[in-house]
Amino acid sequence: MPRYELTYLLGNSVSDDQLETVIAEILSIVESFGAKNIETENLGKKKLAYAIKQTKNGTYVTMTFDLPQEQVQKLDAKIRTMKNTVIRYLLINITDHLKRLAKDKIIQANLPKRENQEEEKAA
Repeated sequence: MPRYELTYLLGNSVSDDQLETVIAEILSIVESFGAKNIETENLGKKKLAYAIKQTKNGTYVTMTFDLPQEQVQKLDAKIRTMKNTVIRYLLINITDHLKRLAKDKIIQANLPKRENQEEEKAA
């Protein structure tokens, strides 16, 4: 089962009192799609670089979990419908990412070194 990471941003419409309730609601949604080994981390409230839907501050939450691949699109669609609470989210496949990273390291190790690198270090 692939490992996924879901990072989402909760807007101003979610008060500090409701925060734990909303996080628990999203956790139950993820569990309902068959996720296992769920880890949740509240990264706290941060100022955004630019306003999103008239929101200048948002609470970031990251979840990692194992999920059957056929359930990913359904989970994505469900989170997309939570427009009142989740203003942005990112769902990535960590397993695929780590495989690509390992391939890239092998390719980079086999590349010839640039001649200018030695000159740049000396300067």
